[in-house]
Amino acid sequence: MSSSDKQPGDHHALPPEIYGAMLQSGNTAGNEPGWLVLLAHRQSPPGEKRMAALAKTFDVDGWTASQWIRSPAPRIMRRVATEEKAAKWVEYFRDLHLRAFAISEKNMVASDPVDTHLFTWDQWHLTFEHRAGFGHIALPDVLCIVAGEVREETIVDHTEKIGFMGELARGHERVHTRSRFLIDIHGRAEGEVYRLDQDELDLGAMYPDREQASSVMIREVLASIREVVPAVPFFGDFSLAQDALGNAHQLLDRSTGLVRRWLHGARGARISEARTTLVSGLPAFQLYSAFLAAECRELGTGDGKQD
Repeated sequence: MSSSDKQPGDHHALPPEIYGAMLQSGNTAGNEPGWLVLLAHRQSPPGEKRMAALAKTFDVDGWTASQWIRSPAPRIMRRVATEEKAAKWVEYFRDLHLRAFAISEKNMVASDPVDTHLFTWDQWHLTFEHRAGFGHIALPDVLCIVAGEVREETIVDHTEKIGFMGELARGHERVHTRSRFLIDIHGRAEGEVYRLDQDELDLGAMYPDREQASSVMIREVLASIREVVPAVPFFGDFSLAQDALGNAHQLLDRSTGLVRRWLHGARGARISEARTTLVSGLPAFQLYSAFLAAECRELGTGDGKQD
């Protein structure tokens, strides 16, 4: 890869948490959808000279480059404007004996998972009931299964100033915390993915004689799926991959109130501001799931079978 192919100011891998936030909001960097170049996950270092070449290309130290290669999730290395440029970067990584692939942002944005309410299976198909009807994936057409627990916290930060020259008082409050287990089942067709969400799946209808917690039953659903398609790659390392992918923060609300107090004359103003933030692992899981499916589609099953 010559220096002329590099984009100005693009010397490092694209931070996944930034891209995840853009993807979650429906926006991508630049005016038009681009192409992403990714390193496949969990690779072995290709040798000292090739590692040195990789580190030099991205202007990082050897330790950082080795962490990218060993990442538990595919790692975004470049965002480029065209498929042709993406192909050049993929070839560059292959010359370093590294597995890499390119995917279109347009396809990623258009392939949101279909939330499933009821799920059944037999010896031929997986069947998904959703708001628009039914979907089916023949067992030989199941590409991979991705699962993980997503945590979400709603946090309120308070900032208050008493008097025009008063001191700031800050407070931090966690008002809501929840976690739920997700299973994404990807088909071989581009963008074909059904999601089994612990909070959305009608587990009572699936297990009418059971009274166990939904967190237990959703994992039993996963075990049943893996028994039906035992040869399909399974990826369940989201708890490890989340740090590599990053959390996305979404600003939900900002409000400012002004209250005047008239005690023993004008004491000035009390200015208070509250900011509510959702800290969610969902955007990271979306990337984890989409990137692994793309890797399976482009490069084959890889190592898979992660518990």
